[in-house]
Amino acid sequence: MSGFISSAVSRSILTRDNKRLFRLHTSQLTNTGSCRSIDIITTFGVSKSSVMRSLRQLREKGADSFFEPRPTRKGGPLFTLEVLQQAQEYLDQGMTPNEAAKELGIRADTFRKAISDGPVEKP
Repeated sequence: MSGFISSAVSRSILTRDNKRLFRLHTSQLTNTGSCRSIDIITTFGVSKSSVMRSLRQLREKGADSFFEPRPTRKGGPLFTLEVLQQAQEYLDQGMTPNEAAKELGIRADTFRKAISDGPVEKP
């Protein structure tokens, strides 16, 4: 492996901000033949699948793809004012959160999150 990468750099010191840069650099090292993927895996303690995934991303989409914003959920808000009011009515009538979620056609964990975040209150 090339000498300019120190084994003192470990996965534990990587922050969220520089993980993308790390993935890009290690992919470039592997792609250019400066080191082997096993060198990246053993030196930095990352999984083989993550190294291979980053390498494939570099080859297929290029270096800029590491810095593109990730896609987000495209749907609108699940809880409109009417749905929130109906949900609160169901809970006030004594329904359990699971029953109310089923009645509203919403996943139970989404409904529980709405209760914990505050838009809907358990009586």
